[in-house]
Amino acid sequence: MIEFLTTDYILLKFIPQLANPVFLEKFGALAMVAIGLLVEKRFISRPSLFANVVALNTYLIAHGVYHPYLCLYANVGLILGIIAMFAYWSDTSLSWLFYSVAYSYNSVIVGLIILAL
Repeated sequence: MIEFLTTDYILLKFIPQLANPVFLEKFGALAMVAIGLLVEKRFISRPSLFANVVALNTYLIAHGVYHPYLCLYANVGLILGIIAMFAYWSDTSLSWLFYSVAYSYNSVIVGLIILAL
């Protein structure tokens, strides 16, 4: 039993696609987006917004994607994510306008962008 734990990864047994480098590159970002999906209810929550924009930014940076519109989208999202986390930390409610804009960073949209690249 101990030998099995020291010679192979359990995660590869459950998700054999991790052996594929293309899938592996997207797995970390997609895991963060999945967490965002789990905590989103009727609207995008502040922690899931932050997780989504961090996943998007790290993915774009890691893959050297510098398209002007994606950079703008990612940078605005990061600013919104930081504001959201400070508001969450201080238990402050944000305006409907903030949430309207923040909705464009929900897990489905960010996940589709990551999968498309």
